[in-house]
Amino acid sequence: LNVQGSVEVSGKGDEVELSDLAGSALLQGEFFGPITIRNVAKSVRITSSRTDLTIGSLKGQLESDPGHMEISDASGNLSVTTKEKDITLDNVAGHITVDNRNGNVEVTLAQPPRDDISLTNSTGDVTLSLPAKSAFSIAASARNGDIDSDFSGNGLTQTDENDVQSLQGSMPGHGPAIK
Repeated sequence: LNVQGSVEVSGKGDEVELSDLAGSALLQGEFFGPITIRNVAKSVRITSSRTDLTIGSLKGQLESDPGHMEISDASGNLSVTTKEKDITLDNVAGHITVDNRNGNVEVTLAQPPRDDISLTNSTGDVTLSLPAKSAFSIAASARNGDIDSDFSGNGLTQTDENDVQSLQGSMPGHGPAIK
C-alpha cells in the first residue's frame, strides 16, 4: 500500500502486510499469519488476545508471527505487552516498555539511550546492548538467573543473594533509568 492517510484492519485473518503509510496503522483482532508493517509516519498499534503494542513512528519495519516479533528503526515511545513471543528490538529510540512472558527479549540500541527503558520478562532471557559510552542508571534483578554486564565495576554494583542476582548503580553522565 502507498496510503496518504491511516489504515485500520480489524477481525480475524492470516497474513497482513502494510507499507508506506503517511498516517497511522491500527490492527485489532487475531491474525495468525505473518504481520509485516513498514514505513509508517505516525503510530502503529496492534491489539489482540496475546499482544498489545504501540509504536510512535516506524521508519523501518515490524515483523511478527505467533512466536516472534522483530521491530527495527522505530522512534517515539514503544510499548509492548505480550506472551509466548521472542521479542527483538533493533535501533529503537524513545521510551521503551516491554512486558513479556515465556519468551526472550533482545534490545540493541545504536545510540546511547535518552529515555527510560523498562524490560520485564518471566521465563526467558533479557539481553540489552548499549553503546560503550552510554550514561544511565540501572536497577536490574534476575530470580534464578544470571546477570552479566560489560559495564560492571564502573559505578555499578552486582550482588547475588537468595537466588536473586541484581545490578544497580549509575554510569557517569545524565542518563535515563533502566529497569
